Amino acid sequence: MFGVVDAEETWEDGVLVLGDSTFDEAIAKYDYLLVEFYAPWCGHCKKLTPEYAAAAAKLGALDPPRFLAKVDATENKEVAERHAVKGFPTLFFYNQGTKSDYTGGRTEDTIVSWITKKTGPPSEQVDCATMEAKTSEDKLALSYFGESAGELWDAFFGAAKDPVIGEKYSFYHTEDVSCGEKFGLAASGVALSRRFDDSPLQYSGDLTTEALVKWGTGSSVPILITFSDDYVEPIFQAGNPAIILFTEETGQAYQDTFAQAAKDLTGEILFVTSGVTEGIQSRLGEFVGVTKDNLPSLNLIDPSNGMAKYVWEGDVASLTSDAVKQYVTDFKDGKL
Repeated sequence: MFGVVDAEETWEDGVLVLGDSTFDEAIAKYDYLLVEFYAPWCGHCKKLTPEYAAAAAKLGALDPPRFLAKVDATENKEVAERHAVKGFPTLFFYNQGTKSDYTGGRTEDTIVSWITKKTGPPSEQVDCATMEAKTSEDKLALSYFGESAGELWDAFFGAAKDPVIGEKYSFYHTEDVSCGEKFGLAASGVALSRRFDDSPLQYSGDLTTEALVKWGTGSSVPILITFSDDYVEPIFQAGNPAIILFTEETGQAYQDTFAQAAKDLTGEILFVTSGVTEGIQSRLGEFVGVTKDNLPSLNLIDPSNGMAKYVWEGDVASLTSDAVKQYVTDFKDGKL
């Protein structure tokens, strides 16, 4: 069973509060429990708090409900040490009492998607109305329309079980082929819904899991990314090269040029914009070596090659599409 909320338990914003004396009892009671070990002074923990609470509310409304918990590791050192907590926040997922690392994101959507995948079927069967409602709410969703058989179904279900794309997307399926018309399909098929750029998209590639996973992965980021916590994984952890325009201006011609180059070179390299003074953007600027004094700056990083970093030496204010294209070409040809 998933567990039943006890009136004597302590809850804050829908999150179960655990300590040295209550931790083991909760792990035994709840079949599935995501636990955050945090420190009150931790900045990353403070940033996670509203996302964690929002995810708890959404997961608690499911049938059956899923639950999130938290432990103040500075006050409950025994349980923190026993579970080898080394930094903050540390999140572990407990499945029937068995601990595993939490590998999802730090936003409401990514937490909900990760937990849903871990505690339910890879793809949820829905009717057409539910399909429309859920895909409009989710950040990323893949939908299958047709019979639960055949090569495309096998590819879709295989993608839903894939450990990488399965955590990025929600997966839904229905036998109502006519529903696919609302997603741009004329027959059985797969559609991709997202909250950015063009949506929905229709899949037309090979009928294999590998091809569908590659398509979904490539479509999971915007053509032009505004750097944030959500895009640490597709750049740094996935090892994808990215060309980054550091700027804190608005309405400049070079920004329009960069945006157009991103459209022209879609799929060639990730295009990113970032400031250097706030939050994770300031850390990116520090890492690449860009300060407010040398804005605007055009840079390229390659996490797959020892985190190589390159600086475009031209005048960014006079940037042209041809210059951006040549820069990317020179990078791919090993000329930078």
